[in-house]
Amino acid sequence: GLQVIWSDLGQRIFQYRLTSISNDIRNFTINLFHHHTIRGLFEQNKLELSERQKRHFRSDSSLKMGLVLFLENLLVYSLFDLNETNGGGVSLEGVLGSLNARTRWAAQNHDPPIGTSPKHELLVRQVSLGINGRYKTPFMQMGIINRDYSYPLGSETWTEIDRLFSDAGQWSQDSKHLQAAVGDIVRKAFRVSSSGGDIELSYRKCLETASNRGVDLRELYKRVFGQTSLIPPKVKRFLMNQMGLNIGAAGALYAALTKHIAYVNNKQYESIFSAALREEMTEHEKRLLEDIIQVEPHLSRLSYVFDRICSPETYSVDDVEGVARPVLEISAENAGSIEDIRSRIAAGSTTAAHRLRQIADVLLSGDVPTFVSGLYDYHKQVMDFRSLPVWFSLHGGRITHGTKTSVSADDSFDFRHPRWIHDFYLNTLNSLARGIGKA
Repeated sequence: GLQVIWSDLGQRIFQYRLTSISNDIRNFTINLFHHHTIRGLFEQNKLELSERQKRHFRSDSSLKMGLVLFLENLLVYSLFDLNETNGGGVSLEGVLGSLNARTRWAAQNHDPPIGTSPKHELLVRQVSLGINGRYKTPFMQMGIINRDYSYPLGSETWTEIDRLFSDAGQWSQDSKHLQAAVGDIVRKAFRVSSSGGDIELSYRKCLETASNRGVDLRELYKRVFGQTSLIPPKVKRFLMNQMGLNIGAAGALYAALTKHIAYVNNKQYESIFSAALREEMTEHEKRLLEDIIQVEPHLSRLSYVFDRICSPETYSVDDVEGVARPVLEISAENAGSIEDIRSRIAAGSTTAAHRLRQIADVLLSGDVPTFVSGLYDYHKQVMDFRSLPVWFSLHGGRITHGTKTSVSADDSFDFRHPRWIHDFYLNTLNSLARGIGKA
């Protein structure tokens, strides 16, 4: 039940422009390319739907979701095909769906159908969990797409995107040729599928359609998206700016992380936050970092006690007296800070705010039995909300375990200066930093 709390505090900094599953700069760029392609097809009225197709899709939103699926799978099969034939210059690491593509590839005699229907998905619920699904929230926050997959009108962001794909650089020229070839393929798929609802075209027909333009589709995909290192610095800088990684608290964390990469590798998250405070930013942005520094030690201590309660070696409240009492003593010493968390940091009506206020109340319990009872009530409320069984139950002073746990007791825990257990998206930031490099 702590994830909603730490993720909310982290997103006060990142504003949902990055998440724990949107952490790959190549996938950011691929999604940008796909939406630039789809937007162009719609703006130039290049999609001619049959009456049956119009009835099937019903709205531009459903059609765009289908096209996203089509384009994602076309990319996956093209890169997979190249990797299978020569393997040179192509990395499938991080390419979502590439593992399942191997099975489909073999079953369909190296010529799988590519389409807009869910039956063509390479991932379960691909629209939600594929590249577009994972990066939809950041793209919405950046003003690139709206929730219904429409594109904001008169957007300066889109003016910048158009510029990325239209300058004289080789990558831009290759991406333009790729976009033109993909546009031909989509229109061909529409024509040959006019008698049905789904838009479908075999992979080999896709390659053939691109070759009519005089291009090798696979080689274009290789030159544009074959490896993260191929993405030009201008695109990486654009995405960095859109994610806010050059200003404020997010920029300070990014700068601190790139200067102290060993801190992330050693999971010294507090050290990165402390280093970030030395960067230039407004007082408001600085406060966002300080709030996390203030809250996380309490969450880490509480999580440690919870783990001990859930340990198979724990049978009663007395068994956790030795770990619960130090937490209560430290909480009493920091009562002012906890009250500030409750009244200021946890102000508001969100689920995260409500739960953080509950945590503050638990930390200020007067004695161990009340503390454990409060922690149980909090845990039960969270699990009831999820319609899941509780991990432990209280029967007077006796503790029983409802779910088998494999929690190990760590006797070396530092109550005064606990190691942070939550990363507040620093691992996401680190993954992005590796892909961005020296943009």
